[in-house]
Amino acid sequence: MAIKRCRDTCAEARRLFLKDHIMAAATKGKGSRGRRAVSEDTAHKVLFEVDTPLHASVVKGDKCKSVLWDGCFLARQLRRITDEPGSEPGREWRVVSKVWVEMLCYAAVHCGGYQHADRLKDGGELITFAKQMLDIIDRDP
Repeated sequence: MAIKRCRDTCAEARRLFLKDHIMAAATKGKGSRGRRAVSEDTAHKVLFEVDTPLHASVVKGDKCKSVLWDGCFLARQLRRITDEPGSEPGREWRVVSKVWVEMLCYAAVHCGGYQHADRLKDGGELITFAKQMLDIIDRDP
Protein backbone atom coordinates (compact mmCIF):
# COMPACT_ATOMS: atom_id res chain seq x y z
CA MET A 1 0.00 0.00 0.00
CA ALA A 2 2.81 2.41 0.88
CA ILE A 3 4.53 1.83 -2.47
CA LYS A 4 1.28 2.51 -4.38
CA ARG A 5 0.70 5.65 -2.33
CA CYS A 6 4.24 6.87 -3.07
CA ARG A 7 3.91 6.12 -6.79
CA ASP A 8 0.53 7.84 -7.08
CA THR A 9 1.79 10.90 -5.18
CA CYS A 10 4.88 11.18 -7.39
CA ALA A 11 2.77 10.82 -10.55
CA GLU A 12 0.34 13.48 -9.30
CA ALA A 13 3.22 15.87 -8.50
CA ARG A 14 4.77 15.30 -11.94
CA ARG A 15 1.43 16.09 -13.62
CA LEU A 16 1.00 19.24 -11.55
CA PHE A 17 4.53 20.50 -12.17
CA LEU A 18 4.41 19.60 -15.87
CA LYS A 19 1.09 21.43 -16.27
CA ASP A 20 2.50 24.51 -14.51
CA HIS A 21 5.70 24.28 -16.58
CA ILE A 22 3.72 24.11 -19.84
CA MET A 23 1.53 27.04 -18.79
CA ALA A 24 4.64 29.08 -17.98
CA ALA A 25 6.16 28.27 -21.37
CA ALA A 26 2.91 29.05 -23.21
CA THR A 27 2.53 32.46 -21.57
CA LYS A 28 6.21 33.41 -21.83
CA GLY A 29 6.50 36.83 -23.37
CA LYS A 30 2.72 37.35 -23.50
CA GLY A 31 2.51 39.67 -20.54
CA SER A 32 1.93 36.99 -17.91
CA ARG A 33 2.85 38.36 -14.50
CA GLY A 34 5.45 36.35 -12.64
CA ARG A 35 4.72 32.92 -14.17
CA ARG A 36 7.97 30.98 -14.39
CA ALA A 37 8.91 27.40 -15.04
CA VAL A 38 8.86 25.15 -11.99
CA SER A 39 12.23 24.48 -10.37
CA GLU A 40 13.28 23.00 -7.04
CA ASP A 41 13.31 26.53 -5.63
CA THR A 42 9.76 27.38 -6.78
CA ALA A 43 7.98 24.02 -6.33
CA HIS A 44 6.72 24.91 -2.86
CA LYS A 45 5.07 28.06 -4.24
CA VAL A 46 3.23 25.98 -6.84
CA LEU A 47 2.03 23.60 -4.11
CA PHE A 48 0.78 26.49 -1.95
CA GLU A 49 -1.24 27.79 -4.91
CA VAL A 50 -3.12 24.50 -5.33
CA ASP A 51 -6.80 25.04 -4.60
CA THR A 52 -8.05 22.19 -2.40
CA PRO A 53 -11.69 22.87 -1.51
CA LEU A 54 -12.53 19.14 -1.51
CA HIS A 55 -10.66 16.15 -0.16
CA ALA A 56 -8.83 14.05 -2.75
CA SER A 57 -11.03 11.01 -2.10
CA VAL A 58 -14.11 13.00 -3.17
CA VAL A 59 -12.49 14.14 -6.42
CA LYS A 60 -10.38 11.10 -7.32
CA GLY A 61 -12.27 8.29 -5.63
CA ASP A 62 -10.73 5.35 -3.80
CA LYS A 63 -8.48 4.16 -6.63
CA CYS A 64 -5.99 7.02 -6.41
CA LYS A 65 -3.84 6.82 -3.27
CA SER A 66 -1.99 10.11 -3.77
CA VAL A 67 -1.52 12.21 -0.64
CA LEU A 68 -0.36 15.31 -2.53
CA TRP A 69 -3.68 17.16 -2.24
CA ASP A 70 -4.04 16.24 1.42
CA GLY A 71 -0.54 17.61 1.97
CA CYS A 72 -1.42 20.84 0.17
CA PHE A 73 -4.59 21.14 2.27
CA LEU A 74 -2.60 20.59 5.48
CA ALA A 75 0.03 23.14 4.43
CA ARG A 76 -2.71 25.74 3.88
CA GLN A 77 -4.17 25.01 7.31
CA LEU A 78 -0.74 25.41 8.92
CA ARG A 79 -0.16 28.63 7.00
CA ARG A 80 -3.53 29.88 8.26
CA ILE A 81 -2.35 29.28 11.85
CA THR A 82 0.61 31.60 11.34
CA ASP A 83 -1.42 34.23 9.48
CA GLU A 84 -3.88 34.69 12.35
CA PRO A 85 -3.58 38.11 13.97
CA GLY A 86 -1.63 37.93 17.21
CA SER A 87 -0.31 34.42 16.60
CA GLU A 88 3.00 33.67 18.23
CA PRO A 89 6.03 32.74 16.11
CA GLY A 90 6.66 29.02 15.73
CA ARG A 91 3.10 28.03 16.62
CA GLU A 92 2.73 25.86 13.51
CA TRP A 93 5.83 23.86 14.49
CA ARG A 94 4.36 23.17 17.92
CA VAL A 95 1.21 21.85 16.22
CA VAL A 96 3.29 19.64 13.90
CA SER A 97 5.41 18.31 16.78
CA LYS A 98 2.31 17.43 18.83
CA VAL A 99 0.81 15.57 15.88
CA TRP A 100 4.06 13.63 15.37
CA VAL A 101 4.17 12.65 19.04
CA GLU A 102 0.55 11.44 18.84
CA MET A 103 1.32 9.42 15.71
CA LEU A 104 4.45 7.92 17.28
CA CYS A 105 2.56 6.88 20.42
CA TYR A 106 -0.33 5.44 18.40
CA ALA A 107 2.03 3.41 16.22
CA ALA A 108 4.05 2.22 19.23
CA VAL A 109 0.95 0.94 21.04
CA HIS A 110 -0.61 -0.69 17.96
CA CYS A 111 2.55 -2.42 16.74
CA GLY A 112 2.87 -6.03 17.84
CA GLY A 113 5.34 -7.14 20.49
CA TYR A 114 7.12 -9.41 18.03
CA GLN A 115 8.10 -6.47 15.82
CA HIS A 116 9.45 -4.56 18.83
CA ALA A 117 11.47 -7.57 20.03
CA ASP A 118 12.81 -8.16 16.53
CA ARG A 119 13.98 -4.54 16.21
CA LEU A 120 15.59 -4.51 19.66
CA LYS A 121 18.06 -7.23 18.70
CA ASP A 122 19.37 -4.84 16.00
CA GLY A 123 19.69 -1.90 18.39
CA GLY A 124 16.06 -0.86 18.40
CA GLU A 125 14.37 2.11 16.83
CA LEU A 126 12.47 5.15 18.04
CA ILE A 127 9.04 3.53 17.97
CA THR A 128 10.26 0.68 20.19
CA PHE A 129 11.72 3.08 22.74
CA ALA A 130 8.49 5.08 22.67
CA LYS A 131 6.55 1.87 23.40
CA GLN A 132 8.83 1.10 26.34
CA MET A 133 8.36 4.61 27.73
CA LEU A 134 4.57 4.32 27.40
CA ASP A 135 4.65 0.96 29.22
CA ILE A 136 6.68 2.50 32.07
CA ILE A 137 4.30 5.47 32.32
CA ASP A 138 1.32 3.10 32.44
CA ARG A 139 2.84 1.17 35.38
CA ASP A 140 3.41 4.26 37.54
CA PRO A 141 0.53 4.87 39.99
